[in-house]
Amino acid sequence: MVDRTSFQWVGNVELSAAQAIFSIATGQRCVDPGLESSLKHSISSINLRLNNESIDLPVFWNRLRDEVVAGNTLPPAAIDALRAGGCSELHLESLGKSVQGLLGDARHDFLGLFPKLAEQLSLRIGPIRDRWDTCGRGLLRWIGIEIWEQPPDDWWISTTIVNTAQPVRGGDGGTDSKSGKIWIEAVLTDIDPEIPEVLRLTWLITSLAMERYLARGLADQSTARLWRFASVPLVLAAGVELDLIRSPELPIQKALELWRVSELCGPDTLGQWWQTSCGQRQPWPLRMQDLNRLIIAS
Repeated sequence: MVDRTSFQWVGNVELSAAQAIFSIATGQRCVDPGLESSLKHSISSINLRLNNESIDLPVFWNRLRDEVVAGNTLPPAAIDALRAGGCSELHLESLGKSVQGLLGDARHDFLGLFPKLAEQLSLRIGPIRDRWDTCGRGLLRWIGIEIWEQPPDDWWISTTIVNTAQPVRGGDGGTDSKSGKIWIEAVLTDIDPEIPEVLRLTWLITSLAMERYLARGLADQSTARLWRFASVPLVLAAGVELDLIRSPELPIQKALELWRVSELCGPDTLGQWWQTSCGQRQPWPLRMQDLNRLIIAS
């Protein structure tokens, strides 16, 4: 039940460092060029070592950040990330020691740029938390009814931990279904006034609920990849219902780009599916089958 859910807001310094390192290591655009130049040497050295050992770089960096979201700290998290990236047990100790040392250097450099980050994050949480307190449960209530009509009691997590991080990419976020946590960059103002950041947060919470449901094997796994993608127009429609979006058409393309969602079909096809699907009160798993057929036919 939405009314029984609670949200714990955490200004996460460790995640802020991990997000900065991840973004630079994977070649993402950073909003602060000075940050990139300060950390570039250590991070380039890490990528060089990983490449020399044939480690899968995307898998390593994604797993490293996921470990920090789940509650691990940066240097120790490297061991599990190396295993996930394909490091053999034979080389794990020597490579792990080297990578942990370089990660420690990058983390130290990051924290040196933001010596009062803990205090800053506690202030940065304010705007998004206040907006969420105003309309968050209303958004989730509308979404739950649209998905299930009568949502299961355990559809929404009883306590959701919202980790906030120093903005590095100008708006970003993610989920960790195993720990039941989400994270979001704590931007002070909406990146795009047409799509408030509270809707990114809503999409992440909805995605987390979907991931947990799918992990229990309660839906057709052949369409599992579509759930998170299809929730974009769902959340935007909830925003329309609560007067957070005022454009005559759902800004699906903008949201896909802003929330960094991998496109499984064109926004026009997704919008077409939503127009025929919205308000039908058909269970979400069946609607995913309809979307899958539409994607195959397009």
